[in-house]
Amino acid sequence: LSAYKRIFPIGFPYLAYYRGWQRSLNGDVKQALKFWRKGLEIAQKFNLLYEEGLLRLKLAEAGENRNAHIESAIRIFETMDATRELQSAKALWGEGPPR
Repeated sequence: LSAYKRIFPIGFPYLAYYRGWQRSLNGDVKQALKFWRKGLEIAQKFNLLYEEGLLRLKLAEAGENRNAHIESAIRIFETMDATRELQSAKALWGEGPPR
């Protein structure tokens, strides 16, 4: 993904998604949030809705602007008819109040 994003900037949101996930799994949530925020910024810049939705879910899972990110992800996935992702977003929403 690193090589791909050098040629095609639209590859950065996926790179940010996975690098952030990796950092999160290694306990470095602060660094994960940086990757996810930058990935979200690029996804919005290039109007990559699916990637935006995925990144919003990761940010919500990390507790950042939880409700806003989940609501946005739900709208995106409903519009795209992305059933599996929509179910994930709604399940995250159903976990209770924001952290």
